[in-house]
Amino acid sequence: MISHTPIRYVYTKKWRFTLLETVRFYLDQSFPAVDTTLVFSDKAGNEWCKIQGRVLEIAKGYSWNGCSPRPLGKYGIWWLGAPDVPATIKASLPHDVCYQMMDQEGFLYSRSDIDRIFLRTIS
Repeated sequence: MISHTPIRYVYTKKWRFTLLETVRFYLDQSFPAVDTTLVFSDKAGNEWCKIQGRVLEIAKGYSWNGCSPRPLGKYGIWWLGAPDVPATIKASLPHDVCYQMMDQEGFLYSRSDIDRIFLRTIS
């Protein structure tokens, strides 16, 4: 299980969720630790994510789209993906920011690691 500070967010039309406060996720020892502080920014230069040791910090104001479940079939009776409920909303936050930042130089986590972060945050 991955622990974290309280997650406070608001629903927004554009991205679905926006953080009201900075959040820290404390990864367990199965994830690699970073020796220095890595700061990751978007193309506009906004610093959204910082990793130091096994602490993943996501900045206030970061927006994400949650699990993004999609209806399947002609009538949309079946769904692909996890629904946005409190447990999956919190797990989708580090998952989304890590996938967004994974192409930046120095990022340690593989796709498999990022998916494990999602699963261990849900439990």
